[in-house]
Amino acid sequence: MTETEAEPRPAADQTPHLNAALSAVQADLPRIGKGKTAEVPTKAGGKYSYSYADLADVSDAIIPLLGKHGLAFTCWPTLSGNRFVLRYELLHESGETRVGEYPLPIDAGAQALGSAITYARRYTLCAVTGVAPDDDDDAAAADAKRAAERQAEQAEYDKARDDAVQKVMGAWANHFGGWDADAAATLFNAWSKGGTVAQATPAQLRTFTGYLLALPPEDAGSTPPAAAEPAGDVKAQSEQGLGKKDNAHMFVLFEKLGMKDDRQGQLDYLRRTLGREVESRSDVRAADWKALREALEYDVRLLEKSGGLPADQPGGGN
Repeated sequence: MTETEAEPRPAADQTPHLNAALSAVQADLPRIGKGKTAEVPTKAGGKYSYSYADLADVSDAIIPLLGKHGLAFTCWPTLSGNRFVLRYELLHESGETRVGEYPLPIDAGAQALGSAITYARRYTLCAVTGVAPDDDDDAAAADAKRAAERQAEQAEYDKARDDAVQKVMGAWANHFGGWDADAAATLFNAWSKGGTVAQATPAQLRTFTGYLLALPPEDAGSTPPAAAEPAGDVKAQSEQGLGKKDNAHMFVLFEKLGMKDDRQGQLDYLRRTLGREVESRSDVRAADWKALREALEYDVRLLEKSGGLPADQPGGGN
């Protein structure tokens, strides 16, 4: 946790009203009970549990006391230089204030980021008011929660990928009469222009399933050639661009992800999801739309579930 460079912490003699109010708060700090219990699985297959006080417990105990003495606490995620931080302020009704920043992860998923923000809010509120819950329990609770969320995210992703693989296998068997993993991998590589089945995302596999289902009947019953190109109407269909309605829908979903004006971020997202090079949004094909829409809507739901970010912050907007 650091004070901001733009607004360094004022000297003590510059905040006499805030100092007096904070002193009164600390003289009357309540004992904060540990109202939550966490269970953590062990590698041996067992588990252990511990109690801790969460953000709601701490806020319920401290915020009314701050207000009683003319103080308020506020915080929000934002960018500071090239860092993603939680900016916090302790304010007094006189106008005196103390400001600081707490670093946040820049490479976390939506749920993990939401957990990190919640932990940072709790940590900074305790630190700036002088509340001292058991740090070990606090850190363990945050780590356990983040680990559980990562496990849940991975399990959800693995299930989505398994389902997508089954759809590919079903579409392949339906068209060619039997599953051929090597031939499927070769065709996927040609179709995606360099991608591999092993590294394909669920969205990419669902898009590939759509391609297989659209193959012409005359190709059925035989394994496709190594560098097979979609033929005739199928090729035209696979290369057809999005209509105005779907393109507008895509733009709205990117906006909800906080990427309204982030052209490079949008292109990177499209490349990862579609598994091929994309130079502009106009490169998105009609055949891509179902899987792409599902991927975007899934990420929007994750961000909304985590609490999201303010609409005016990079990476926020939903």
